[in-house]
Amino acid sequence: MNKKIFLLSIILMGCFFIYGQNVGSSPEYIKALTSEWKGERFPDGRPMVSDDILERLKHISIEEAWGVLRSKGFRTSLRATGQ
Repeated sequence: MNKKIFLLSIILMGCFFIYGQNVGSSPEYIKALTSEWKGERFPDGRPMVSDDILERLKHISIEEAWGVLRSKGFRTSLRATGQ
């Protein structure tokens, strides 16, 4: 009986792990979200950003980032559409 429960639990966990690996977005979806980007892109659709910018962003707090976004008209995490 214990072997059956053990095997069943292993099979169920395997199903969850297989299902859990389907993470991320399609390149088309990423390109749609970042449609204003005019530079090169990675094969998965992400914009190629210079390492200098990425290093600078590592040291910015969330408050600083939201301060810049608010000054550009983004009051929430949704895009400001004027509606």
